[in-house]
Amino acid sequence: MILALLPAYCLAQNELKPVSLNIFKNGTYFIVKEGAVSAEKGNWRMESPKNPLLSTFWLTTGKDYKISRVDFKDDTIKINRTIKNWADILPVSKGKKIKIAYVLTNTQNSALRELSGTLLDYYKDNSTIKLSTADGFTMFLTTNQIVELSVEGKTDEKYKTDSLTRVGIVNFNKSGTDIPLKLTYMSTGIQWIPSYNLKVIDDKLIQIEMKALVENFSESLKNVDLTLTVGAPQFKYGSQPDYLALNFYTGTSQSVSYGQGYLYNNSGVPAMQGKYEGMDNNSRTYDWQDFTTYSTDGEKSNDLYKYRIGNVSLAMNTKSSFSIFSASIPYSDIYEVSIGDVVNFAGTRYINNNPDQRYDVYHSFKLMNTTSNPFTTAPAFIQDEKLEPLAQDEIKYTPKGGHVKVQLSRSPDIYVGNTEEQSNKTDNAKTYNKVVYSKVTIKGSIPVENLQDKAISLNVSKYINGHILDVSDNGKINIPGKYTGLNPSSNAEWTIELKPNEKKTITYTYEVYVYNY
Repeated sequence: MILALLPAYCLAQNELKPVSLNIFKNGTYFIVKEGAVSAEKGNWRMESPKNPLLSTFWLTTGKDYKISRVDFKDDTIKINRTIKNWADILPVSKGKKIKIAYVLTNTQNSALRELSGTLLDYYKDNSTIKLSTADGFTMFLTTNQIVELSVEGKTDEKYKTDSLTRVGIVNFNKSGTDIPLKLTYMSTGIQWIPSYNLKVIDDKLIQIEMKALVENFSESLKNVDLTLTVGAPQFKYGSQPDYLALNFYTGTSQSVSYGQGYLYNNSGVPAMQGKYEGMDNNSRTYDWQDFTTYSTDGEKSNDLYKYRIGNVSLAMNTKSSFSIFSASIPYSDIYEVSIGDVVNFAGTRYINNNPDQRYDVYHSFKLMNTTSNPFTTAPAFIQDEKLEPLAQDEIKYTPKGGHVKVQLSRSPDIYVGNTEEQSNKTDNAKTYNKVVYSKVTIKGSIPVENLQDKAISLNVSKYINGHILDVSDNGKINIPGKYTGLNPSSNAEWTIELKPNEKKTITYTYEVYVYNY
């Protein structure tokens, strides 16, 4: 089959063209369509959006007109479809010269035959064409006999056909042509997924790069002004469809879904972009720009931040990746360990130390957001100075000027232990609910050792079911006021500076009430 197709197709009049698109991370989007329509009898017919969300479908016209009423019903409407076969091209080729190669399959002689002439008509119900031949004959031929079809000249790549669909009839206060009309609504099926790439430059700076993957599984969009929104706006009705899109009586059983809220979908893996020195057949070396700085225009709007991507086209059922920004930001190494109440003297009234037990120390990067825009919640891929992979974690939402941690790994080269011993006991110290309690004072030790060849800053947190009295090394005590019986849940925190291969021991003292023993 040979079809001569026009490479470009012009939109018909009276169609509203998408002009702007605002995408959220929860799989919803806001779209604006504009155009000029003709309402010679005071009304204009439009195809209803497939899935507008509750209360978001709105029409706006020029100041000289007023929309008095919009009726929605199932009806036949002319729509544009792409020509894919001769059943599509024949109805729009009437009056054109065509050339056909066909086979008479109901005869013993099944040789290929050719026929040319002017197409008079095409009867879709029985797949028959009516052809006027050059010698003046009128010939009928079924399309199942055709093996090749050519149409003279250029043919539109799309054609209009009837389609039963949900139709909106827009009634204006008066008739007119070239009436300006704007349609806005939210729908589902388009979302954007952010991801980050972090590349260590030195011991003070790190390069952060962000990209956005846009997934479009809703409608084809051409030359729209694209915006990607960061933030968590209140969408009370979630993906609840607007009643106008439903072709049945909603009644009292059609309840509104409350509290669906804003759902994030942070899937996707960041791209690994870095320095690669490869050799092709000509032994060439490639030098990549590892730390290029760039940005995307954006602006803060109330509690949201909007990236203005610009004019794009997004075909349906496609995914497109956009580079958003890349910047050098300061960071610091953080080593953290959290130690629980491993003895639990308040519950056991017994100290069982294990001096060989080690507690996991976690290494993280603390990032300072010195860019002009917030960080949105997204996966992050981290690489070292040689662009070797270090870890993958998540960057939480971080406002401009804020800081966020990304965790790298456990650090086996830092030793942390914990032992405790009883230093004092006061019997019959307190009676509570007719129960007599003793007060026990316990002293704890936390030995720490840095086995690395670089200096580190180690954050140590110790949680205790008891009242912390004092701590060494300028530690901080926090007693939040939450009690288990007579004993508060308290914690102490230290920031310890350790030189390479340096050892230190930090101490704390706490008291705890227990049953007399």
